[in-house]
Amino acid sequence: MYRSSQRRIFWGHLSFFVFTEEALQEGALQATIDLFDRYRETRYTTWIYATKEPLKKLLTSTPPLTISTYFSRLSDPQAAYEQSSFIRPIDMREILIQLNEPPHEAIIPYVRLAKHTWKADNKPEAMIQFAGAAFITKSSVKDIVSYKKIKGLKWLNEDFKREEVSLKGETSPISLLIDKPKIKKKVIMKGKNVCFQISVEADVVLSEFTYPDKLKTIQKSAEKLLKSEIEQTYLEGIKADMDVYSLSEEVYRKHVNTWKAIEENGKIPLTKDSLQDVSVKITLVHGEKQRKGPTL
Repeated sequence: MYRSSQRRIFWGHLSFFVFTEEALQEGALQATIDLFDRYRETRYTTWIYATKEPLKKLLTSTPPLTISTYFSRLSDPQAAYEQSSFIRPIDMREILIQLNEPPHEAIIPYVRLAKHTWKADNKPEAMIQFAGAAFITKSSVKDIVSYKKIKGLKWLNEDFKREEVSLKGETSPISLLIDKPKIKKKVIMKGKNVCFQISVEADVVLSEFTYPDKLKTIQKSAEKLLKSEIEQTYLEGIKADMDVYSLSEEVYRKHVNTWKAIEENGKIPLTKDSLQDVSVKITLVHGEKQRKGPTL
């Protein structure tokens, strides 16, 4: 690369790493971070992703509307995250923190090429899409899970910004915007057993509301949906032997003696019954420019 480069390469401009699933299985994450962490020009704000796509196709795709690659989905993920907080982007600094503290696991965005979302000159144009998450440790990848199976992950993100929820109304679909939920994780000690309760409180804005459904019914439906997604995501984590909600860290921070007694490789054993209760409270605050009712 140095022999063919037309100018001096400045590695401080490097904005992201993309690891294939095979590379993660072979310990490439540890080797790559060790290499670039030692080099003086690189920064801890470099984003990290996983993919199953051929790297050549993924890295040569360009943003739509002739936008600079500096503003691509990989180089600048925070811009889109402010509008749709599905999976939180993670940089090298956060990876180092998460993999060096209990439960010594991290979740990084899984990206792929979406081939049927955008068009240019009446032809499909492949665009980079956040399509799921990769559950990783220092030395390998535990699993790569699609978006549909881990929808509840976003509701437990501490820096969640905004996300839309679609519900089936009595006569037509209803869309809600959820903004900055309040999250609580409670540790329950039962002898040598540790269980957890999760509570989520969120304000909701009516985004699409065509026919007058009962507001209380909408609220209950939204609460039921969020609870279901949180529970399903937790079970997906159990399948992959992954602590998706960092519950081990809650025990480590608040009940360190208990954590020392039961931890295994920095993580407490979790089962389907470890998550005892999930409660969700939704408050409909307004209907954007209109009242809490249809425009017409």
